[in-house]
Amino acid sequence: MAYYRLILPFLACVLTSVLCASGEHNGSRENRSYIIDQMSTIEILNSAEYKILINHKDYSPELLWALMIDGADAAGIALLKKDEPMKRDYYSVQYLDSEDGRLFNLGYILRYRQGWDKFTASGSSDNEQSRKYDITFKFRDSDLNRVLSLPVSMASEPEGREATSELQADISPYGIYYSRSIKVKLKEKDFGKFSSLFESTVSSYAELFPHLLDIGLLPHTAINPVGGLTIIEERVKPGTLLLSCGVELEVVFTRFLLNGEELVAEASFSFATEYEMRDDDGNKVRNKMSLEDFKEAEAFFRTILNSFAGKVNSRWSKTNSVYEAYFTQYGEQ
Repeated sequence: MAYYRLILPFLACVLTSVLCASGEHNGSRENRSYIIDQMSTIEILNSAEYKILINHKDYSPELLWALMIDGADAAGIALLKKDEPMKRDYYSVQYLDSEDGRLFNLGYILRYRQGWDKFTASGSSDNEQSRKYDITFKFRDSDLNRVLSLPVSMASEPEGREATSELQADISPYGIYYSRSIKVKLKEKDFGKFSSLFESTVSSYAELFPHLLDIGLLPHTAINPVGGLTIIEERVKPGTLLLSCGVELEVVFTRFLLNGEELVAEASFSFATEYEMRDDDGNKVRNKMSLEDFKEAEAFFRTILNSFAGKVNSRWSKTNSVYEAYFTQYGEQ
């Protein structure tokens, strides 16, 4: 039964995605499901990310970046290219959950990520893993009020541990989810390897994220990598785009690899909702994005969607794709 409880939300998500996509492509009416039109919402957000999952056969950072450049030119948005725009960076990613995916079913995500200083291929003896890693705990829901009512907390911050909390809007062609997250960055020299930092139980992870004990899971519930799987994440960060207000949109192309095969691919741009500028006296001041600023980002998103026509996948997010891949392809364990 746990398998069906987990997969039903995926089926609903796919059906909703198809219906939304159909309404937009046949021109019957504008799809407004991804529009933020309340300044009160922008005021409390720390950041936003516009994301589009890309069909496997159409994923090419070079091609997608060229389309984004054309879209930026058409929208009059300035572009800052990196010296090595197609440089690939690699990470190992594990989603941590109970055997039947109860954290995910409740709207929570617990994720571990560790970079590679050198990566040639999965399992290669030439690979060199970074000694830095991070662990993220977040709650995500389409209801902003619900997200605000369920804070994500962290225990006291010891020396050597860097933590950042964030309220973000995750925006896709099929709707908006809001997430409250806290990311903790650790170093092996201070805390040891991630595998030795926690026991595989809710109570152990709750020593870092106490709120885990308040969501309905018993303290002794086993928490392990979903399906025992380690995802290889490939990231390409070709450059940034500048809105007229000065906000920088960071462009990222990402794909998840499982056993050497592509699982999911994504094109995205993200930005902080506060930006720095100088006043008339030359002093640096922090400004909040306005509704008009957000509309400029939204208009660029629409431009990119049109550019990517025929390349957009109906799945909602990379995380959903990982859970769906395990619980549908590998079956309930």
